[in-house]
Amino acid sequence: MKNTFKFFTFSVAFLLIPNLFYAQKNLVAKYWNLINKAELSIIQGDYPVALLHYDSAFALNIVKSAHDLYNASLSANYCEQFSKTRKYCEELIKMGTNFDFFNKKQVYDPFRKSEYWAGFELDYQQEKIVPVNIDKALKERIEPLFFLDQEIRMKRKDKSINQEDLKITIRSRDDSIFNIFSEIVKRYGYPSESKIGVFQEDTSFFSVSQDIIIRHAYQNNNFSLTDRLKECVFEGTLSPEQFMAWYMFEIERKEKKFWGPIEPYIAVNKNIYFESPKPEWMASINKNRGSLMLCSFDDMCKKIIYHYFGGGQQKGFRFRGGGLAVFGVFPIEEEAEIAKILTKTIYTYSADSK
Repeated sequence: MKNTFKFFTFSVAFLLIPNLFYAQKNLVAKYWNLINKAELSIIQGDYPVALLHYDSAFALNIVKSAHDLYNASLSANYCEQFSKTRKYCEELIKMGTNFDFFNKKQVYDPFRKSEYWAGFELDYQQEKIVPVNIDKALKERIEPLFFLDQEIRMKRKDKSINQEDLKITIRSRDDSIFNIFSEIVKRYGYPSESKIGVFQEDTSFFSVSQDIIIRHAYQNNNFSLTDRLKECVFEGTLSPEQFMAWYMFEIERKEKKFWGPIEPYIAVNKNIYFESPKPEWMASINKNRGSLMLCSFDDMCKKIIYHYFGGGQQKGFRFRGGGLAVFGVFPIEEEAEIAKILTKTIYTYSADSK
């Protein structure tokens, strides 16, 4: 009887595993859908609606992204809901963001002038707001890998070193680092900001250690971690856009047909051109993007335009995925040839577009 009960319990648990996975995946997909809606609301200047979407996304408690908390804090900042600005900024500090990030960043001027700033500053000084739940041991295992990666590359500046031999050494170092990193990911999952905190430099923060290590591996055609990283996307520890930034090296030859050009806007001289996918590709492109919980190609383009030409940079907002490619200065006749295959837009390029 006992054995029968144990077998029954095991069988039920085994059957529940796929259901739990799909439930998790659906929640993560819902999160990214809400984030996309929030970002489209930001583009429209409708910050209160953006906040509603952010609140709904964060309430799922499925993904904890400093990137999204930051955009939410700015949305609250611009519609003068300063209690929420403070709330999101406190969450960023709990993920390791330094107070100077908010004190120095000009876009937070409205918040700093509000009645909520003094309390926020005092609580920080009295250590009532501190980084929490950061796995310091895991962070200490990953950060040295980044420095090993950068240390060997700094030798490129040494002209006394044979550069061809150095390339071989760099590749060997990359492989060694990525092997260690891969074992960490396989055992602990992707080392997201919620696990090891944010990496901050002055008024910017990003997951530099992880990004660089994985990018160099993919540039070396080492795609051994793809399946595990894809799982991390659906677990909610890795953003779809981060995964796409590496995966594009693996599917480079079919990238534009797979999910559309990642830099569809191209600066030639002072003009901006658009590289449009073939119409017959669009249904497949959006299906592929949707399978990775990426926004549609059209939504990505809207965000790029807003960032570079709609005031997004000046307001401080940062969107993942997609960008502007700068081809540089071309003779007029060569630009004319480019214009035959690309669509000229109404936008122009300047130093502010960088």
